[in-house]
Amino acid sequence: TDGGIIKLCDFGLARILPRDTERALSHQVATRWYRSPELLFAATLYSFASDIWSLGAVISELIMLGPLFPGNNDLDQMYRVFQVMGSPTPATWPGVEELPDYSKVSFPDFGPLNLHIILPQGNYYDVEFLSSKFLRLNPKERISAEEALESSHFATSQGTAPTENDMMHLKSCMTKINHSENKRKRKNFDPQKMYDQLIEGFRSMPVTDEDF
Repeated sequence: TDGGIIKLCDFGLARILPRDTERALSHQVATRWYRSPELLFAATLYSFASDIWSLGAVISELIMLGPLFPGNNDLDQMYRVFQVMGSPTPATWPGVEELPDYSKVSFPDFGPLNLHIILPQGNYYDVEFLSSKFLRLNPKERISAEEALESSHFATSQGTAPTENDMMHLKSCMTKINHSENKRKRKNFDPQKMYDQLIEGFRSMPVTDEDF
């Protein structure tokens, strides 16, 4: 808001997590673009770590002014996540092979992309924090909400009103978003195809850690 307050809304696909976490839950929760990998594999036992993944996807979208994983369906969603984050294996994600849908689908052997390449607009340390603590395939490797709030990345005064520069930046972002929406309405514009070409372009770039 104009008072610097973040408000949560749209709980259409939200579910109450019972205290008895051993009880089977529905995996059809959260909007597809923000659904965690374990939910995409139809996990029925999950935790608040799924929300942390969703938060990471939302923060990424705010940085790049577009969704990080814009899947058309559940299978396409999995493909888009793994082509960026890498294909999960029991070696990189112990226990993934026990999830209901893991053995039902197969994907190319993707290696993880450097998130700094995909989010060049973001602050280096913020993107590093995002990729190492939020967007982790293995839910056990994700940060907890309590730990995140203790991080310097979220250490701002509660309720601080945005500055004039903040509002100018916000208006600039909204202008870009509206421009993107207008482009999507054009007859021959295919955002999914554009996204695929973008990711393939990233994969063809010879990038090493020395570039950062």
